[in-house]
Amino acid sequence: MNNWTLITQPVRWQSKGLFLRERYLTSSTHSNHRYTEKIINIVGDQRTTKRIALMGEQFNLRRTINNTRGRRLESYAMEFCLTLPKEYRPDPEKWIKVVNDICYYTCKYCKLTPEEFKRFKSCIRAVLHQQDQSVKGGTGDHIHLIIPKVVFDGENFKILKELQRKQYTKIIKNIYTSSVIKHFGYNLSDYSPKNKNSGKRLETWKAIKNDLDSSIIKNKSLIRIIQQMEKWFLAFEENNEKQMKRQFNRIKKSYLEHINQGDENQIPDKYFESIRKIEKLSQRRIR
Repeated sequence: MNNWTLITQPVRWQSKGLFLRERYLTSSTHSNHRYTEKIINIVGDQRTTKRIALMGEQFNLRRTINNTRGRRLESYAMEFCLTLPKEYRPDPEKWIKVVNDICYYTCKYCKLTPEEFKRFKSCIRAVLHQQDQSVKGGTGDHIHLIIPKVVFDGENFKILKELQRKQYTKIIKNIYTSSVIKHFGYNLSDYSPKNKNSGKRLETWKAIKNDLDSSIIKNKSLIRIIQQMEKWFLAFEENNEKQMKRQFNRIKKSYLEHINQGDENQIPDKYFESIRKIEKLSQRRIR
């Protein structure tokens, strides 16, 4: 489904990361939400996010008390962004039906008991962003769906490792497609994407990446640097030090190859700013 996209990522940094996502998703003044006309709580509220955080903290506490070997759980939830193309605006009630479908099939896939499913549903968080349909850039309406990775049956905790499998992402995509047809009444065969090359990765990187002009696109070595910087920023957001180090080394190598071609003057100032920012955050030199 072109432009009927699903983006998935773990919510990092334990409780802190959950509260940061809650604040971001419900903030009408954030710069990334300048094209967002309305923010609507579809399922849950701030108390739901607290329940997810509490479940994760209690799980880690029990592991500590029981001297369980292994690392602490660093991510308490998975986040999914379900996006529609522009010109499509279903009612919030219909979005709720989509979330209910996802919860039902997640229960089946993870083989939750009735008690686990009851507590699992109480920790589902979904926020709808209705977007300005008239602007040229930006995305269509979308929901951010946060699903807990820890469930509790009253006695024992259970980690839903299935949520981070590629197979589960495929299942979510299939559920979303069928739910759009069933609840929204849209005929996907009638849809023709207006922009097949829209970016969809890191929120803090969208404004830069979407601003590429045709002359830069032709420059493969510069594009390689930009893509590597994108991956570095994504790793930084996820606190993935191993990936940050890997991408830093690749950026440095690509940058040196680029300037050896005599193309240094073709790098726009805004990308130099990104390089300087990476150097500052990494406390290492690229140039």
